Amino acid sequence: MKHIAVVIAFITSILGLSFGWEKYPANPVIDLGEEGSWNDVHVSDPAVIFDGEVYHMWFAGDNGSQRGIGYARSVDGVHWEMYPGNPVLTDGIGDVWDGEWVSQPTVVRHGDLYHMWYTGYNGEHTRIGYAVSADGIHWSKSSANPVLDLGPAGSWDSEGVSNPTVIVKDELFHMWYAGYDGVKVRIGYAISSDGIHWNKHSSNPVLEPGPDGEWDDAGVSCPSVIYAGEAYRMWYAGYDGDNLRIGYATSGDGITWSKRSYNPVLDLGPAGSWDGSGVSGPSVVLNGVTYHMWYTGYDGARSRIGYAFHEVPGDTSGDGTISAYDAGLILQFVVGLIEEFPADRIGAPEGVRAWPSYAVAIPRLSAKPGGRIRVPLYIEDATGLYAGGFRLRYDPSVLKAVEATPSSLLNGSLWRVNLEMLGEIRFAFATPTPLRGGGKLLEITFEVTPDAEGLASPVTIIAVNLNNSVPVRIENGLITVSPSVTRLLPNYPNPFNPETWIPFKLAEKAHVTIRIYDLSGRLVRTLDLGEREAGVYLSKDKAAFWDGRDMSGRRVASGVYFCRLQAGDQTDLRPITVLK
Repeated sequence: MKHIAVVIAFITSILGLSFGWEKYPANPVIDLGEEGSWNDVHVSDPAVIFDGEVYHMWFAGDNGSQRGIGYARSVDGVHWEMYPGNPVLTDGIGDVWDGEWVSQPTVVRHGDLYHMWYTGYNGEHTRIGYAVSADGIHWSKSSANPVLDLGPAGSWDSEGVSNPTVIVKDELFHMWYAGYDGVKVRIGYAISSDGIHWNKHSSNPVLEPGPDGEWDDAGVSCPSVIYAGEAYRMWYAGYDGDNLRIGYATSGDGITWSKRSYNPVLDLGPAGSWDGSGVSGPSVVLNGVTYHMWYTGYDGARSRIGYAFHEVPGDTSGDGTISAYDAGLILQFVVGLIEEFPADRIGAPEGVRAWPSYAVAIPRLSAKPGGRIRVPLYIEDATGLYAGGFRLRYDPSVLKAVEATPSSLLNGSLWRVNLEMLGEIRFAFATPTPLRGGGKLLEITFEVTPDAEGLASPVTIIAVNLNNSVPVRIENGLITVSPSVTRLLPNYPNPFNPETWIPFKLAEKAHVTIRIYDLSGRLVRTLDLGEREAGVYLSKDKAAFWDGRDMSGRRVASGVYFCRLQAGDQTDLRPITVLK
C-alpha cells in the first residue's frame, strides 16, 4: 500500500503542484568585480552550458561606461573561476550596429565550435549578432551581423530585438528572442539552418504579456528554452511595471506556449536583499534529474548573478521530467514487471501491444444558460496504454468545471483530476495492466454561466502525454450556449427606410419562417430562412433581412407592421415601423 500511496502522490503532483525553485543560500554566486574593473557596476544575463564535467558561463559585465561579455567556468555551478582576460567579447568600433555595447549572450556547442548569439546596441536600437569560437574565449564575429534585425515599421519587433536563446534540435537552430515595439516587449521565434540566416515565424510573437493586473502584464522577455521530456520548456522574465520576476511556460512545438498558472516560479528576494528588486535573465540547464538556474538579481542599484535549483521528484524513467508514465512504472515495479529504476520503458505482458499512435476527441455540444452539461473525452482505441496525462482548457466566463468521472475503461486504474485551476482541467491515470478497447475515457460536468446565452467555449486539449508521449491525434470540442427560449429580438434600424435586419434566437433547431403583416392582418411578405441550429442570430450576416418590399416587389407604405416568427411549433410576434 505504501507504493500505491506514492503513485497517488505522483499523479497528484503532475496535475499542477509546482515543485519550487530553491535559491542557493550563499547567493550571489558571481558578484561585482573589483573597483575599476570591467564589471564593477553590474554583472548580469548569464548563459550556461554543461559539457558533462564543467559548467561554462558567458555573462554581461558593465563598468558604467562600457558593457561587454565575460567568461567563467565551474565544476559545481556555484564556485566560479573567472577568465583573467575578460571581457571575451566587446562592442564594435565606430558607428556600427553594436558600437555602444554588447550583452545578453546565449551559447551552444555544436560540431567543433561554440556558437554565440548576443544583443548589440548602437545607441538607438538593439539587434542580434552572431560569433563563433573554438575555445569559448576567442571569438570571431560574423561578417553578416546583425543576423536578426528589426521588424517592419509598426510591427511588434520594429524598435528592437534582443535577449536571444538558442537550442539545436533536428540539426536546426531554434531561437526565441525579445521584440520591442516602443511600448511593450514580447517573445518571438525564428529558425535557421546555419545560425546566420534566420526566418521569423509568421505567428510571432509566440509569448504575449499577461492580462491587466497579472505579474507579467507590462512585458515578457529574457527567454531561456530547453527541450526535455518531449516538450519545449521556457523560463522567462515578466514585468509588471515595477519589478521583474521569472515565469515558466511549456510548448509541444515551440510556437504555442502555455504559461503556468502558479507563475512566477522565481520571485523577488526579501526587501533590501541582493535580488529584492528584481529577478530576470534566467539560464537553465537540466543535469540528470535536477534543473539548474542562473539568473540576474537586482537590488535597486546593482545587478549580480545568483543560482537556484529544482529537483524533479519521482523521475523513475530518468528523462528529467515527472509524468503519469513514471507512476505507471512504479505500478509495474509493484507487480513485478520491472525490477529497477530508472526504467526507460514499461514492460508489456505477452500478447499485448501498444499502438504507435492514439486518437482522442471531445465533441461539439449545445448547452443552456444556467444549466449543466456532461462533456465526454473519447479515445478511439486505448489498447496498450499504461499511463496518461491531459490538460484541457476552457473559457471560465462561459463554463465552470464541477465534476469529472472516469469511465469503466479505467476500472482498476489509479487516477486523479484537478478542477481547481481557473479555465483548466488536469487529469492523469496509471495502471499496472494495459487498457483494452476504446470509447469514453472521462466525463466532465460543467455548470453554464447564467448570462452566457449566445456565447461559446472551446474545450481544448492543450497537452496530452500517453505512454510517455507517443503521437496523439487530437480533435477539440466546442460548447455552444443556446437560448432557453425562442424569441424575436428588436430589429435594427427601427424605424427604418428602406431596409432592416430582424434578429432572433432559437432554443432548439427548427425550420424558421418570418412573416410580415400590416395592421389589417394582411400578409405582406414571407421570409423563409430554412433549417437553423439553436443559437442567437443577431449580426447582419445571421439575422433575417427585409428590404421593405412586399411579395410583388413594391416598396411598402410608411406605418407599423408586425413580424411573426415561426420556428417549429414556437411563435413570437413583434411590431416594426417603416418611416419614409
